This record gives sequence, structure tokens and C-alpha cells, in this order.
Amino acid sequence: MRKALTLLGAILLVALSPLAVPAAQPQPMPSTFAPAAAAIKLAVYGLEVPTREEDEQDPQGLSASEFLRKLFGGLPEGKLGAAVMTDPSGVAITSARLIRGLADLELVAVHGQRYPATVLGRDERTDIAVLRVRTARPLPAASLGDSDQVRVGDWVLAVGSPYGFEASVSAGIISGRPRVSPDGGYEDSLQTDAAVNPGSIGGPLVNAQGAVVGLTVTSGPRGNGIAFAVPANVVRRVTAELVTRGKVLRGWLGIVSQALTPELAQAFGAPVIGGVLAADVARDGPAAGRASSAAR
Repeated sequence: MRKALTLLGAILLVALSPLAVPAAQPQPMPSTFAPAAAAIKLAVYGLEVPTREEDEQDPQGLSASEFLRKLFGGLPEGKLGAAVMTDPSGVAITSARLIRGLADLELVAVHGQRYPATVLGRDERTDIAVLRVRTARPLPAASLGDSDQVRVGDWVLAVGSPYGFEASVSAGIISGRPRVSPDGGYEDSLQTDAAVNPGSIGGPLVNAQGAVVGLTVTSGPRGNGIAFAVPANVVRRVTAELVTRGKVLRGWLGIVSQALTPELAQAFGAPVIGGVLAADVARDGPAAGRASSAAR
């Protein structure tokens, strides 16, 4: 009896302990990603610089080895990456860095149809650019999902044109969030291990239901299992502002901030509860007047 009570007490202690980790509900791997891939690939385009007749080169004369070396050493001439249509009226999004300095582009659909596109606006901070395609008929478009619901470990697809192969799909999971991408880009990026090679930057990151949860903007060398995407909720907000204003308006305090570490808190006599330290105030900035008033 005593042994039974001891065992019962041990079980209760483990169950009530704050260190006890509840068992995760198993999420089975989809038997196929085909429905999600079929739903998204018609909305994903190759992104190219319009070719002029004088720029065209005769591809004949290349041996098989020379062709493969040229192909897998980088993107074919004129190809930049990928874009995804988010509005059937002809609004597409891509990475702003891909089209830096360009005003006119071409979107190439999976079936080969080409659509001239112009740049509506770009936001360097989030690395998002919006393109406009003039079309007389609605185009297949992807739906933006709720990226706040995306969890580490969720299945995702990266869709793009790696090395010029349009509408290619690779599967992986969300590896981490939030993340700061290695190039210092958007601070709340989604990290994934889905293969993102040259030509897939600017394409969508899609959940198992076919909804876009992110826009891929950075990858490791040769798709080595690490890539980063701007969350869809940020894409939605930035795209709306670029379409209506051509730029993104942001608030500005005019201060240089840094984390309030325990050491700094002790030095300033502040309670050690975390926070932000205003390290400097920009001259003639919004905070400058209040800072001078406080000094008096």
C-alpha cells in the first residue's frame, strides 16, 4: 500500500511540476503536397529582364558539359528570380533587391506566357517590391495566409524558378522564428530548411493548404538548408501601402536605442525589469524637443 501511495505521489509531482513538458499532439506528414503545389504554381512566375534582339545569343555550339556548367554555375542570362501574383487584376510581389535599378520587367508563367510588368513601388527595409501587369483578364493569384499562426515545425513549400526551371517546388519545415536574416534584413523573418536556390528568391513560402505564409528573400549558398522569408502579414501590409502610396510610411521617434541590460540598469539606478535605453537623440528629430525640456 505504501509503495502504491509513493508511486501515486511521484506521478502527481511530475504532472504538477512546471518543468513537465506536455506531450505534443502528433501532426502527420501530408501523404502528398500535390494539391498545394497545384494550387500555387500557376500564380508563381519567373522574373526576367526584357530581352532585346541585339542581346540575344545563339545557344548552339555548347557541349553538354558546357551547358550544365553554365546552367548550374548561376542563373541563365536575363533571369532574376521569381514573383508571385497576389491579385488577379495583375499585382505581383517579389524581392526588392532583385529589381534594384529596374523599372520594366517580364513575368514568365509556367506555361511560357510572358507579361510585361512595371514597378509600382519597393520597400528596402522589408525587401518587398510590388509589380503591376496590365491584363485584360484575371490572372491566377495566390492567397496570403495568416503568418501569425505559423509554428516552428510546420510543413512549408518553397516555390520558384531555381536556375531558371520555372514553378519548381521544394518541401521543408519552418526551422525557427523570429529570425534576423544574415544580411540584416527584416527582423521577424521565418527561417526554413526548404531548398531555396538562385532563381527562387522572390517566390512564395506556402503552407500545406496552399496559402502563402511568407516571401522568400534570402537563402544560404546553393540551397544548403537555410533560407529566410518575410511573413505574409507583413507582406500584406507593405503591399497595400506600396499599391496606394508607392512607398511605406513609418513612425520615427528620432532616438538611437539599445537594450537595457542589468549592468546598464544598475548604472542608471533603474529597476532591472528589461526595457530600452535611449542612447542618443537625433538633432531636430521628434524626440529632441522633449529631451531638451527634460534637461531644463
